[in-house]
Amino acid sequence: MIMIIRCLLVFSLWISIVDAALPPKYQNINDLRDIVEFIESSSRVSSTLTSIDFSTYTIYYGQGCQAVLGRVSSRFLTRSIGPSSNLVLKHSNCNLR
Repeated sequence: MIMIIRCLLVFSLWISIVDAALPPKYQNINDLRDIVEFIESSSRVSSTLTSIDFSTYTIYYGQGCQAVLGRVSSRFLTRSIGPSSNLVLKHSNCNLR
């Protein structure tokens, strides 16, 4: 009986974490804000912007330049309550300034 109660507690905790994650509609809006803020933070990127690949969080600018954004790794649960971590610059193949 105690084992069943423990299993139910773990299952209910897991369900509450999964259900509490931010819906994609709102997470996409947050991600788009992060991308736009990054573009605005660099005059070179904003003045030579050519396209954005939202599925890979890649910003194309200048002559063949790209900046790739990604999430900061967390040592906590990957599906924690609330929104995912913000997008930050992972790497760029050109100077951003």
